[in-house]
Amino acid sequence: MIDTSHTSLRGRHVTVKLLEDKLDEINFVQDSTKEDFSQKLEDIVETTHARLRMQQDILRKGCILVIGPEEMKP
Repeated sequence: MIDTSHTSLRGRHVTVKLLEDKLDEINFVQDSTKEDFSQKLEDIVETTHARLRMQQDILRKGCILVIGPEEMKP
């Protein structure tokens, strides 16, 4: 005779373990995605700041050429 209560509990334990493993996998993927997104956002911010600095330099140099350095105010 097979102990059905033991078999049922064992089956539930396997199901719970599989669900826990799947949840761990999902959490890992979400964490990786968050890190990738954060890094991309940081890269965009750095690139934007660099472009703004370059444009400011170009504008300053343009002002110096147009009005002359003696007329520029800090």
